[in-house]
Amino acid sequence: TTEKAQVIEYDITIAAIEEMKQKYSGMKITDAASDKAVRAARTFVVSKRTAVEKRRVELNEEANKHRRKVNEKAKEITVLLLPIEEPLQAEVKRVDDEIAAKKAEKDRLEEERKENIRAEIHKIQEMAMPSVLGTMALENLRELSNTLEDYGIDVSFYAEFIGEVEKVLNDSYEAVRDAITARIKLDKEAEERKAEDARLEKVRKKQEADQKILDEANKKIKAAQKKIDDQNAKIAADKKADDEKKAFDQKMKDLKAQADADAAQKVKDDAAAKEKKEKADKTERLRVEALRPDREKLISFVGELMSITGPLDLKDKSAIEILDDMIPKIRDIALEIKKKAQEL
Repeated sequence: TTEKAQVIEYDITIAAIEEMKQKYSGMKITDAASDKAVRAARTFVVSKRTAVEKRRVELNEEANKHRRKVNEKAKEITVLLLPIEEPLQAEVKRVDDEIAAKKAEKDRLEEERKENIRAEIHKIQEMAMPSVLGTMALENLRELSNTLEDYGIDVSFYAEFIGEVEKVLNDSYEAVRDAITARIKLDKEAEERKAEDARLEKVRKKQEADQKILDEANKKIKAAQKKIDDQNAKIAADKKADDEKKAFDQKMKDLKAQADADAAQKVKDDAAAKEKKEKADKTERLRVEALRPDREKLISFVGELMSITGPLDLKDKSAIEILDDMIPKIRDIALEIKKKAQEL
């Protein structure tokens, strides 16, 4: 069934309201008559307004009754329609869900395909990462270069990624070739450093051996020289005491003793002159020796040791025995130094 809309009617019209507006607008209370007129006008307008409010309540009540009837009828019809609609809705939902599931599976497979392609591209990129290439040996780098060069691109697999994989392959191949060049340079530098280290180690060991020989020779020479110096000091002390006694006795003797003393003095002067000359000669030899190579210096030093004879005017038997005992030892040391020096 259908319900006709009711016409909403009030006891007052818009035209009547406009007439009241013209009639009552601008009214002022100035005296008792105007006061009465204004109050009467107010009462009239209020009565019209309250009448409208009363009519509004009546109309709303009628409208509410009508609305309840409409809602009840709609509910009755809905109860009859739902058993028809719901199976249809379920069937449509079933088909829509199947379509959505197929689309989701298609999207998943497509994303999986792309992920597989990206994974393969990433594998190629990983093979040529700088952190990897920098640790690889030359042989492995060359194998990787051949692998990238012979890499077969499956067009059906890479599809729309074909351009990207070609660029990655080319970039990776170039990176590997650069790494090979760098590795060759680094390996060459490492070999050169290794050879230089070996050479320096050999030089160091030879220098240590030479220094050890010199140190041992110097140690023996110093020990021998000290023993000689100690013996010479004793001999000199004994000789000084004897000379002082002789000098005292000479003073007690006649002119012959004085002559002997003069002769002895001359011998001392000659010995001092000879010693001074020997020192000067030795200083000159040392200066010349300093300009010659170590091997020649050692051999020259051997010559000096071999020429040592000691004082020729020794009279004390013990002193002579000491000298005779030490001279052969000094010469043995000299011969050992000469042998080591010739091996330099």
